[in-house]
Amino acid sequence: MTGIHRIDSISGRKKLALRREPYWHRVAPGQALGYRVLSSGAGTWVARWTNPDDSTQKNTHALGAFTDYSESERFDKARAAAVVPFGLVTFSRNVVALLPDSLSKVAAPTMV
Repeated sequence: MTGIHRIDSISGRKKLALRREPYWHRVAPGQALGYRVLSSGAGTWVARWTNPDDSTQKNTHALGAFTDYSESERFDKARAAAVVPFGLVTFSRNVVALLPDSLSKVAAPTMV
């Protein structure tokens, strides 16, 4: 399957085929939000970013399924949760303290 794959709408996500590699949505340069279709038919979200100091180093962080939210809210909630790992790379670990409580519960990636 080739072409544009939309993960920002319910209808777009329903058209996605099962595969290991997530379908990606660019959030900003070097930052993307991914959606992976699972064999159960559900999906899970992942953040991916490029190290600003080394563009060959790509990092990923699982965000979860966001099943506590309606299908129409999941893209926005996943994109908001991706701020945590993106912010840690772009700014510093201190950015977590500036986020609303609902986002601070998202596990931050380990920085090496």
